[in-house]
Amino acid sequence: MRRVFFSLFLLAFVLIGFGQPRAYAYTFYTIDYIDGNGNTYDTRLYGINNNGKIVGAYSQYGGLISHGLIYDSDSRSFKTLDYNNNNNWTELRGINDKGNIVGNYRGDDAGGFFYDSDTETFENSNDVSGMPGGYSDPQYYDINNNNVIVGHSRSGSFIYFSDDRFLSKFDGDYHYYGISDNGYIVGAHYEFGSNWMPSCKGLFEDLTGYTREINLGHSTYFYDVNNDGLVVGTYSTLSSSSGMYFWSDHGFIFDSSTNATTLLDYSDANNTRLYGINNKGWIVGTYYKNDKYHGFLAKPDTPGQPVPEPATALLLFTGLGLIPLVRRKRK
Repeated sequence: MRRVFFSLFLLAFVLIGFGQPRAYAYTFYTIDYIDGNGNTYDTRLYGINNNGKIVGAYSQYGGLISHGLIYDSDSRSFKTLDYNNNNNWTELRGINDKGNIVGNYRGDDAGGFFYDSDTETFENSNDVSGMPGGYSDPQYYDINNNNVIVGHSRSGSFIYFSDDRFLSKFDGDYHYYGISDNGYIVGAHYEFGSNWMPSCKGLFEDLTGYTREINLGHSTYFYDVNNDGLVVGTYSTLSSSSGMYFWSDHGFIFDSSTNATTLLDYSDANNTRLYGINNKGWIVGTYYKNDKYHGFLAKPDTPGQPVPEPATALLLFTGLGLIPLVRRKRK
C-alpha cells in the first residue's frame, strides 16, 4: 500500500510540478463607465496598483473623444482625469501604489504625461530635458513603485528613471508597455510579413540586459508584468475571407519562470485583452460584446494558488481513487 501511494504521489508531483501548464481560476467583474444620465460608454482598463486602484479611459464617437478614468475597486467609484492642453483625447495607462499616474494625450499636439498625485500636477513628456534626441511625441505606458516609467516613440523605446536617467532602445520596432518594481520589462517587437500585415512577438527584458521574445500566435503582445514574473497580454490570430482580413484577440497569462501559458478569455465575448496585473494577481483588461468595449477586473478565486489543468487533475484524482481498490485486492 505504501509503495502504491508513493508511486501515485510521485506521479502527481511530476505532473503538477514540472513543465505542465498551470491554469488559474478567475472570477470576472465587468466595470463600465456610466454617466449621470445612465449612458454607458466604451470602457478600457489598462493598469492596476496593489491597492486596487485602476486606470483607463472611456470614449465617445468611436474613440474620437477619450477621457481618463480612475476606478476605486473598494468603493466602486469613478473619477475622471484629463490632461488639459486643448485636447479631447486622454488615456491613463499606469498607476503605482503612491497614486502617481502615466498616460497619453492627443490634441493640438501629442505626447505622454506624468501625474503627481501629491501636487496634482502634470509633467509633459515633450518637456523632459533628458529625453533622448529624436524621440518625437514620446508616449508613457507604465510606472512602477520606484517612479520608473517605460514608454516609446516612433524612434524607439525608453526607460525613464526618477533621477532623470534614460535607457534607450533606438529601434522603432520595439515598444515597451510594462515594468515591475524589480525591473522586469515587457512589450512587443513589431515585424512585417511578406503580405505587409504587421505581426509582433512578446518582449521580456530586465535591467541586466537579458532579452527574450515569445510568439503565441500571429501577433503576441506582452502588456504588463508583476514582481513574480507573471506576464499578461494578448495574442492575435489572423484569418482572411474574400480578400478581407479579420483579427481575433485572446488574453493569456505567461509565467516567465516556467514558460507555462494559460489562456484567459471573458466568456461569450470577442477580443479579450489583458492589460494590467498587480502583485496580488489581479488583472484588468477589456473585452468586446454587444457592439461595445467593456472593462473588467479579474480576481483569482484562490489568491496565489494555481489550479491543476483538468487532465492533470483527472489523473491525480483517478489515481488516488484507486487506492481503496488496491487495498481491497491485497486483502
